[in-house]
Amino acid sequence: AEAQKIVDEDWRDKFEVLHMEHEKMLAKQKMLQIEFETELSKYQGDMESIKSKNNDLNSSLAEAKKASTALLVRLFPALPPNLELSQLEEQAKESLEDLQAVAERTPSPSKPAPVEDNSEEMEKLESQVAHYKTVLAQTESMLNSLQASVESAETEWRLKLEVANKELNDVKMQNSSLAAKASDLEASSAIAKQAEEVDS
Repeated sequence: AEAQKIVDEDWRDKFEVLHMEHEKMLAKQKMLQIEFETELSKYQGDMESIKSKNNDLNSSLAEAKKASTALLVRLFPALPPNLELSQLEEQAKESLEDLQAVAERTPSPSKPAPVEDNSEEMEKLESQVAHYKTVLAQTESMLNSLQASVESAETEWRLKLEVANKELNDVKMQNSSLAAKASDLEASSAIAKQAEEVDS
């Protein structure tokens, strides 16, 4: 009888330990689930913010391209307005080179008065060419800067998405592992309980 009592107490102790372990596992699983949901919500918020920023940058880029196209067409009325911006820039550069060639080829007359007029005309042409070149360079620089901002935002968004997916998979694996342990503990508890019932 004494030996039976010791066996019973031993089983009871084991059952209590298993039960406590089981409770701890469940609590840990619950905590992980809450952490996971919090992290997921945070990443979703971050991604929405990046998407919105990306959309804003794309809109800015589209507006800048539109403004640049309008400016080039205004500066060079002979250019067709329905071309892509890169094609317009190419044609504008060609027009500038033509203007420069014309200015360089203009012969200097022998009479003093026309020379003055001519040099004024050439200065005006050169000034116009320099102005157009400056405008083109500024436009190109602005577009490149906007393009870089858009690409940078897209890269940042992709990286954050990858990190979020990796953490999501890690938490899922932890949850699966904890669920398996909890299931094992439940099975052990059931066996211990049955053994206790058989002994009693």
